[in-house]
Amino acid sequence: ATERKRAEDALRLLNDHLEHRVSQRTADLEAANTELQEFAYVVSHDLKAPLRGICRLAQWLREDYAEMLGEQGGEQLRLLAEQTKRMERLIDGILRYSRAVHGSEHQDTVDSNALVAQVIDTLMPPPHISIQFANQLPVLYGDPVRLTQVFQNLLSNALKFMDKPEGRIAIGCEDS
Repeated sequence: ATERKRAEDALRLLNDHLEHRVSQRTADLEAANTELQEFAYVVSHDLKAPLRGICRLAQWLREDYAEMLGEQGGEQLRLLAEQTKRMERLIDGILRYSRAVHGSEHQDTVDSNALVAQVIDTLMPPPHISIQFANQLPVLYGDPVRLTQVFQNLLSNALKFMDKPEGRIAIGCEDS
């Protein structure tokens, strides 16, 4: 009986020790998550302010110097403004990702035709590469920022590794 009592006491001590370690690790993870959220907030706030300034400056240049810039210059400033807005959405995605642990991810209905067209405009493919839709893409339900990132990564890789003098990228889907 004494041997059994010692084993039970040892088991109880081991269990208490393990519970303490689990509690400590849980507290450490919660602290790390809080720090990550605070970091994401600060980064998103600090990066978005200059982006808004760049977008505003591009708009002012288009308005005040439209005659000097001509049509092509105006179009380039419009593209610059679109790129800054896209960067702002990516920053928002980082912020949402940091909150995903707590179940606050943004889900919405996304017209993938419009999304992919926007990604193509953003990537500005070189003139020797054409990007075409093979068929209509579906309406999806998901995080618009992450879906944008997926299509941007796929298309930018296709553009980057196109080794032909004339290239064609076809985008399509099929039910399966």
